[in-house]
Amino acid sequence: MGNLIVVDCEAPFGVGAPSVGDMTEFGAVDVNALRAGRVETFHGTDCSEDTFRQFREWLDPRTRVVFVSDNPASARGPARDSMRGTSASS
Repeated sequence: MGNLIVVDCEAPFGVGAPSVGDMTEFGAVDVNALRAGRVETFHGTDCSEDTFRQFREWLDPRTRVVFVSDNPASARGPARDSMRGTSASS
């Protein structure tokens, strides 16, 4: 299947998502390495070209990667509330 890479990105509190605001952090974990007993992670603290250049270099030895989000549903709003069994108005 390839190397499973779990990714996560963060936006400033209250913005909701990096797509509508600045990305403040970006991280990745190599799941295959964890299964082998190693911890191999990447952490970037901004949305700069340099951060993503470093990420690309981190990915280079991991060919055929499969990216997996750590939170496929929004961390805010109706999707989260429906998973908890509550509504936004409660």
